[in-house]
Amino acid sequence: MIIFLKGQKMLGIVDGSMPCPEPSHPQYYTWIQCDDIALDWITATLSSSVLETFLNHDCDSSNDAWKILQQLFIDNASATQMQLHYKFQHFTKGDLSMQDYLQQLHSIYRSLIEVGEGF
Repeated sequence: MIIFLKGQKMLGIVDGSMPCPEPSHPQYYTWIQCDDIALDWITATLSSSVLETFLNHDCDSSNDAWKILQQLFIDNASATQMQLHYKFQHFTKGDLSMQDYLQQLHSIYRSLIEVGEGF
């Protein structure tokens, strides 16, 4: 989504670095129109389960949507990190062959890296 918004020159509207001008500004209505389009794009790309959670929040702009989604995914990533970290620390070989054990341990490690948990 970030790449798409950059390509459309609308990332600044969404991430808040290009705030809405005053209503008297000549670009005010253009900015509002771009913000509405960006908000439509964001909501159109959400899965039904994320959209259902997203709709429980007040959202008046694409920047509001962006912040809500960041928080939702940060919360989710934190929970995933905790689960994976626990799994990694408590993973035992059990009946697995050494090769299977190491492959599964490596898989957990790679998942931790993907969610931003460095070692």
